[in-house]
Amino acid sequence: MKIAVGTTGDNLEAWVRSEFGWCPRFVIVDTASMSYFIVSQPVLESHEEASLAAIRTLAQHDVSVVIVAKAQERCRMVMNELGVDVIEGIEGLTVRQAVERFLSEVLYTPEGRKARVKLAVTSDGDDLDAGVGTSLGMCTRFLLVDPDTMEYSVVQVTPKDSPEKISVDAIRAVIQAGATTVITPRVQPQCCRILFQMGAEVAVCEPDISVRQAIQLFKTGRLESANGLINI
Repeated sequence: MKIAVGTTGDNLEAWVRSEFGWCPRFVIVDTASMSYFIVSQPVLESHEEASLAAIRTLAQHDVSVVIVAKAQERCRMVMNELGVDVIEGIEGLTVRQAVERFLSEVLYTPEGRKARVKLAVTSDGDDLDAGVGTSLGMCTRFLLVDPDTMEYSVVQVTPKDSPEKISVDAIRAVIQAGATTVITPRVQPQCCRILFQMGAEVAVCEPDISVRQAIQLFKTGRLESANGLINI
């Protein structure tokens, strides 16, 4: 299988970036050997021309899956008609990580979300008795918890000057840590969409409880899923 990943870089450690059509290059990975080659795209004036050029290029290379940060509905439909799956909304992963997560069915596929559970809980402290903080957008640390053993580690997020920047870094941090579910008192719809595409669920808890209490509520099925925000 060949997977094309949109990026501004030229190797497997480059970040997944760019909208389909405006993507300057694709890293095309042969999943059997993880060997790859680079396909650069011409700079065109209109998005439609650029998108058609990208579609022709990927079709010529017999690509089965395209992974990008963003894709317009029309582009996705054309690619699907050609037998190519399009996975979008991917940010905070390198090309290698995106391909590996796709192959392990953690990225995008519902089956991958049933894998071993790791909970990333927003926190205002460094242990299970700390409060759950205020929101994903303002969080500067998570506790990554195994709900079966209650073993945990602290995932730090470098403070930024805006909630939007914190949210991007927070999403990147929890996904790279292997979280399958994020628990937080508050989350923006865009964050939900990105996390869902990356194979992570989002559960919403009350703001005045501890991390330990939030996990117990999750284990007993008493936390509200934020999946309804995905289509907002």
